[in-house]
Amino acid sequence: MIGKGPAGLRSAARRAPLGAASAISAALFLLLAAQLGWWLIFFQRNQLEFQMLYQQLDTWMLRAANGEAINGDALPELRRRGPRFELNPLQQQRRQEEFDRKLTMMVSETGFVFLVFSFGALRVVLAVRRERRLQEERQVFLDTLTHELKTPLAAMLLNLQTIERRALPEEQRRELLQECQQQIWRLEEQLNNILLSRRIDRDPSLGSESLSLRSEIEDYCQQHRRLLEEGLAELQLEVAADLVVRMDREALRSILGNAIQNALRYAGPQATLAIVARRNRRHIELHFSDNGPGVPDAERERIFEAFHRLPDTDHPVQGAGLGLHLVRQLAEAAGGTAYAPAAAQGFTLALRLPAASDGAA
Repeated sequence: MIGKGPAGLRSAARRAPLGAASAISAALFLLLAAQLGWWLIFFQRNQLEFQMLYQQLDTWMLRAANGEAINGDALPELRRRGPRFELNPLQQQRRQEEFDRKLTMMVSETGFVFLVFSFGALRVVLAVRRERRLQEERQVFLDTLTHELKTPLAAMLLNLQTIERRALPEEQRRELLQECQQQIWRLEEQLNNILLSRRIDRDPSLGSESLSLRSEIEDYCQQHRRLLEEGLAELQLEVAADLVVRMDREALRSILGNAIQNALRYAGPQATLAIVARRNRRHIELHFSDNGPGVPDAERERIFEAFHRLPDTDHPVQGAGLGLHLVRQLAEAAGGTAYAPAAAQGFTLALRLPAASDGAA
């Protein structure tokens, strides 16, 4: 199924990480600015110390050149030993300690600045890679959108042309019209997914209402009866009539449509699909289990990524790889989640949806 565009598909998932990264970047920038300011003060103090030292040396050189006496007792760097002066060891030790302190400070602060610049360079590289990936995903999205919208239109046009140009029996004519109706519903679902994804982009918190889970599933299956009869050998429904979920109706319909059609695509022809729901405290556990080839353990989390397709499938499938991604986005927007538990056979899509507290739709 067609879901939100590449830029919007991951916006909700990236919003919190990007916000944290921006805060860290701002904090590091302030620390770097403070560090540079401290370096200016530090170098200014060193310049003043060197200026005073040069003035003192100039005074001594002038006195020595003019034959004037220099009072060594007034200099902390010297100490008298008998008639002669020698360097003060205590003063030398203080100088060495000051040198070591400044060296340690310079090394640590230079390392900090290097880390800050490295972090900034890494952010730039990641941003460039992310933008390049998004550009590729936009192109894939546009190509898939064109294909997914043209396919039902082409099927409807062919059926209508067949009805117009040929004198068909009433039963065959009715079948072609029913197929056109199915294609219209398919096209409507795709457009609804696009509009729903735009709603999530603008406001991740969708509306909510109390909905009978079994009634919604039965309505969907009745509306797409022809599609299910062609693709499924058996549909097992174990959903109690008193299970009521609290979420947006369009979001629930989109979840059901993407979950069921995912089974139709990957489970193969004449598959068996079991839909089971159980109440678990404040949530309803909803499972879609098919008897298809299943999903490798390494792919059970990646299948929820946008545009991700299972590698080396036995038969090519339609779609853009957005269905399960949109299922998780809608479930999380309602306060639930979607995941793929390990299954001994086939594939199971598990959802945790919020249950209505009043228990009645």
